[in-house]
Parts: sequence; C-alpha cells; structure tokens
Amino acid sequence: MSRIGKKPIEVPKNVKVEMAGHKVKVSGPVGTLEWACHPDINVKVDGANVTIKGRADKETVVVTDANTVVTIDEKASTVADLKADMYVQVTPATGTATKIVASTKKPEHPAGSGEPKHKKVD
Repeated sequence: MSRIGKKPIEVPKNVKVEMAGHKVKVSGPVGTLEWACHPDINVKVDGANVTIKGRADKETVVVTDANTVVTIDEKASTVADLKADMYVQVTPATGTATKIVASTKKPEHPAGSGEPKHKKVD
C-alpha cells in the first residue's frame, strides 16, 4: 500500500460517515453512497477522520501434501524453509496447495497490473 493510503481520510464538515457492521454509508450535499466492506477490511470512523486498514490479525491456513511444489527466491525449497516476513503466493487460494512461491523481497508488479498476488507472512 502506498504511504498516502495509510493516512486517515479527512471528512469535510458537510459530509457524514456512518458504520453499521461492515456497511458504510456516506452522505453529503451531492447524495448518499452505501456499500459493504469486505470482512478483512477494517473501517474506523473517528470524528472527522476515516481510517481504512486490512486486518492484521487475519490468519490463513494452507494445506500441503507431498505434491506441493515450493520455491523461495526462484530456488526449489520445502515448506519447512518458509519463514516469517516472506512474501508468499499460494496456488490455488483454497483447498490443498499445489504450488507455493515465496520471496524474501517484495515482488515488483508492472504498472496497471492491479494488486500484488503475494501476501506478506507475519
């Protein structure tokens, strides 16, 4: 996430932000917008500021078997070689992993390619 994405969003005085569970409602002079946030996203309304963060406490359990191929920094490895602070991509995202690609450096993504598929393991 960019540094600017980590800063709270200042809400103008004529705009009202309401939270109800994972539903967010923003009302202002040009209308109202409502949406439901993904459960892994935390939205905090604090006076005139709104902070949006990914859930740091989310845990993902990955099932592996003898056929799971693991690479770390493009070298053949094992699941036991995976360490905290590595960036990891698991294929498929659910079920038994067939492939795990890990990197000790943050992966680079071409401009416009969207969100990175790797997640940092804490």
